[in-house]
Amino acid sequence: YDAQLYELLRHPEPIAAGTPPGRIAIVHRSLRTLGSFEDALLDRDIPIALHGDAALLARHDTLDALALLWCTVDPFAHAWLLRVLQLPLLSFSDASLALICGEPAHPQAALFEFPAADEGDGSRRWDRRRDLRLGTNVVRGDRDADLEPIARERLVAFRARRAGWQRLAQSADAAAAAAAIVTDGGSYERRAGETAARARRRAALVDALLATIGRYAARHPGAGLAAALAYCEHIAGGETGPLLADPALDAVVVAAIDAIKARRFDHVYLVDVRAGSFPPYYVPDAFLFSPTYGMIPKDSVGEAVTARTAKFTWYLHAAKLRENYAREQRRLLAVGLARADVDVTVSAAGRPTRGVAAPELLVELQALAPLTTAAGFTSPPAAPALREASPPARSGEAPPPDVPAGRSASASANPAGADGSPAVSAAADLPPVVAAAERVAEMLVCVRCAPRRAISAAFEGSFTLLSGRLPAGDARVAERDVAFAFALDGAIVYGTVPALVRHAGELAVALAQRNAAAAALAVYGLRPRAWTGGFFIETADGVFTGPHEFELDEAIEGAAAVLAGRSRPLCGEHRHQERDRDLRR
Repeated sequence: YDAQLYELLRHPEPIAAGTPPGRIAIVHRSLRTLGSFEDALLDRDIPIALHGDAALLARHDTLDALALLWCTVDPFAHAWLLRVLQLPLLSFSDASLALICGEPAHPQAALFEFPAADEGDGSRRWDRRRDLRLGTNVVRGDRDADLEPIARERLVAFRARRAGWQRLAQSADAAAAAAAIVTDGGSYERRAGETAARARRRAALVDALLATIGRYAARHPGAGLAAALAYCEHIAGGETGPLLADPALDAVVVAAIDAIKARRFDHVYLVDVRAGSFPPYYVPDAFLFSPTYGMIPKDSVGEAVTARTAKFTWYLHAAKLRENYAREQRRLLAVGLARADVDVTVSAAGRPTRGVAAPELLVELQALAPLTTAAGFTSPPAAPALREASPPARSGEAPPPDVPAGRSASASANPAGADGSPAVSAAADLPPVVAAAERVAEMLVCVRCAPRRAISAAFEGSFTLLSGRLPAGDARVAERDVAFAFALDGAIVYGTVPALVRHAGELAVALAQRNAAAAALAVYGLRPRAWTGGFFIETADGVFTGPHEFELDEAIEGAAAVLAGRSRPLCGEHRHQERDRDLRR
């Protein structure tokens, strides 16, 4: 964590250079794992906007607000009442808490002795009122005389304020009563010694709690505040909680990747991308269900020698559950990479594992560097332009580098130019443009979207090579990981085909996803070996579907025009942006 945090926060250039905080995002697979980064930003008084499942009902700020509500409806919920006594509203010291939890100095003498409890019987106590002592002392003031004057004054004021909260809870609906109570209790006030950003984060969390109570009150008209709190207590034990979506645009976005799929940012930080964290280790459930084979238990029982049942072990291998799980995590990482318009930073702490129990996604990204440099991905320290890309590497020539502690990698989402077009120069002494086939295929759709989309396409296409699973048992597979490179109108296009499959006496190209333009470029680069009549798609479970059609001549002509600068395709969104910019000019 320390290495990642240092790498993340030692460069203040994005905000100092004028980038709006809302155009910067720190993301991970889950928002629950980003607490350390939240605190680091808040300590530097950088406001944040949370998106995703933030474990709302387990956060300290939310628990403080819930304590105010619980002490209103039930003063004998002592765990919540003790929390209220320590809030800035009362600020009781440990000595005051000990006094308020004890018996009065001169209690009334018992009229008769209680019967002796049996040995080892914990069900009978000498004083059954002990379960009500704290609440009684707070509500009735039995120990006010024993408290210090300032503590007694605060407790008397709180007792009067709580009486007003009770009347409000009985007369108003749950949502209105909760909002008034937490506001009067000081949940929105800035506390001593905290930054403005931290107070703002607490206000956002309290608003999310009130929204949860409001949704419950809307579904259950007439339900009181006590019922709403019981609902919050019920959902607090779940694996997931209410989702947060802070609409603030002047704060750094701290989010789960799946919560910001529809958004784009200038700078994206993908943190803690290490095995065990992103992705987490795959742990199967106690029971699996197959539509064909029914319920499949994991653990053996009785006198079985093995810990797992044979059926479970067989199904885990046959259905490729671990491989499919890793594949979805790769897709999630690709979504995070595609959120960046300018650059994306991927970081992790510690040394990489062998990737057996969980894949090392950062190492896989660094191993892809020779295949995606022209598509925008570069290894540190620099982000070379499109013309500075390395020549294509043959299969097996680029092993994953040894990554030190605090390792990171950068990806420029647009290294060629501000508009996304290739950096073509008329100087004769410059080397030719070297472009990955994935990027060229995406440039045929939009030259400005291509850098971001090409990284995702290259990462998805590397699944067969880097997933570690055995080659498919399909007898049609002729070759795996076939590299190609060819010259096209003064440029060099290169790439790798996951597989060549036998079809009708020919060798057909098989890709990891359906992309007719990428297939056409691959077929053109592998001519005359590859069949020009279509291409196949290899699914995650090793099944080949196809053949699918493509227009070879049209794709090659379009790619040549784009690489030479004669054509500049734009998607609808970027056409509208350019039209608006021209109108402003």
